Amino acid sequence: MKKFICLALCLFMVLGVAGCARQKPEVALNNYFKEIRKTVIMTLGMEIEDQETADVVEKMFEKFEYKIVNVEEYEDTADIIVQITNINSGKAVADTLTEYFAFALTTIFKPLSDEEMEAKFYEILMRHLESAEMLTADITFHMVYVNDKWEIQMDEKIADTIIGGFTTYMDKTLFD
Repeated sequence: MKKFICLALCLFMVLGVAGCARQKPEVALNNYFKEIRKTVIMTLGMEIEDQETADVVEKMFEKFEYKIVNVEEYEDTADIIVQITNINSGKAVADTLTEYFAFALTTIFKPLSDEEMEAKFYEILMRHLESAEMLTADITFHMVYVNDKWEIQMDEKIADTIIGGFTTYMDKTLFD
């Protein structure tokens, strides 16, 4: 679970940085989306020591899609409505934890090793990520032209939508 919290934190760091030379704001946004998956996986690859977690990250972004719906550009600001579609990672994690804890209870009298338990967790998680329903949401990206580049004014709603509701699930689970 710590690894997934690290994933969310790394993603927020990556999502906080965006920009491009003076181009149309939608070009800067397209470049940003092209880099998200590559940058997140590369960043986490430096932090992650096991292949299973890298596979989970890859699975979380495997079906990620976006479509620019509307662009309103002003002098040094722009509002771009983007339709984002990704797997419902929040529900997949919730379903994984429910199934995993039920499984863990069955091992009380016949304990498994930590490695076996971790392998089972990843097996369950990957299955739920594979079969997760898709979420689609229209999000407005506010952009500002500063220091010769377009910058996205990132917020939690944008980041949460990009990663399929994962942080919303974590907030509800950990802080409610």
